Amino acid sequence: MTATDPSGGPHAKGYMNGRVYDHERVDDHIRHGASEVWTVTNADRTIPHNLHLHLVQFRIA
Repeated sequence: MTATDPSGGPHAKGYMNGRVYDHERVDDHIRHGASEVWTVTNADRTIPHNLHLHLVQFRIA
């Protein structure tokens, strides 16, 4: 997810896989038991923000 406005201002948008993030939309379905590799980039140099997920279960191996 990357922001178009590195200041983190009120009009900053998040992107996932080149599409504007929308929490009402499901972009992908992962097969149960499958593994994924995520690359997370935070372009905001003013206010760093750690990655955290809500309402999901996952395991980091």
